[in-house]
Amino acid sequence: MLKYWPVLIGVTIYIVPNIILLFYNITLSRGTTSCYRPKWNQSQCYCQGNALRVINGRCKSCPNGSFTLNHWITCSRWLNCTILRQHVLVKQQIGFGAVRDVYLAEWNTHQVALSILANHHYQQDFYDGVTSLISLQSTPFVVKFFGMCHHHVVTEYHPYGSADNIQSILQRLHMANDVNIRYQLAFDYVNIIHFLHNSPRGTLVMCDSNDLFKTLSQYVISQHFRLILNDVDALPMVDHFNHRLIKCGSRQLFGDFVAPEQLWPYAPRPFNDTQMPAYDEKIDIWKLPKITEYILTSPDCNLCQTILSHLQPLHNKCRSTNPKLRPTSSDIIKQYNYIKSLYTL
Repeated sequence: MLKYWPVLIGVTIYIVPNIILLFYNITLSRGTTSCYRPKWNQSQCYCQGNALRVINGRCKSCPNGSFTLNHWITCSRWLNCTILRQHVLVKQQIGFGAVRDVYLAEWNTHQVALSILANHHYQQDFYDGVTSLISLQSTPFVVKFFGMCHHHVVTEYHPYGSADNIQSILQRLHMANDVNIRYQLAFDYVNIIHFLHNSPRGTLVMCDSNDLFKTLSQYVISQHFRLILNDVDALPMVDHFNHRLIKCGSRQLFGDFVAPEQLWPYAPRPFNDTQMPAYDEKIDIWKLPKITEYILTSPDCNLCQTILSHLQPLHNKCRSTNPKLRPTSSDIIKQYNYIKSLYTL
């Protein structure tokens, strides 16, 4: 039986219409993609995201409203309240925050992550995060959603954990000097930003990113050493067509990690959020070099330093004070692809 389940008794069921709509929007994706074969293990070829291995190295996506796990040969419908109550066993707490507590749990011998609303004051934020997660299931770069019941949400579990520990993880696994793994993780970050800026929901901005380690803590590392976006709670949408920009919170920001346009421009006047100018997705482009440079930096990886020197002109453009002079995520992908082909990574 699911521990902590008593917290649900007597709670008024709060249903977000968008979640209900997504649960019943069951449509089969007919497209197939190639399986992924890592450079560091050419004998393996696996499907990324919510896709099944089919034949001749091709992968087919599961229908919306269902999921799959590695090595499965079929898709399963999202887990409902009955399954969560009867078949999910909480093992230990692995994370906590203002909005949710996170537990390592077990479902049918599979390890999963169980998130439970920690504070009813943040109930709306909790459900908004679930709606966002479901809406982004079309990409392999976002953690898989397995199901939910009221204030309990089950998602994919990645034992390597948060990407803010990436250096110690690679050291522990004796992979600190592996340029292929480091470059793939850095390229994954670029691809995730590109996906967010061109998502099915519109142009999304990564707002939980006020410093290097806070940004990396929003991601996890998969067992195949891929970067996965794990926290999608703070992804406000920019609407250029209707001239709607965003602001990441209402507090004053400091430092050179955040983009210049996120800093209070009217010093020495006291900060006033109502007078703070809004901005767009180019704040993610400003931060991108700091992230990928951190991932690629290792005293044991000489080729990593050579690659960073080739990326420096692009990164300098990303750090342009004027956001309009920064490249788009599409421009960055092209250059990262070029570097990848140049070094046959």
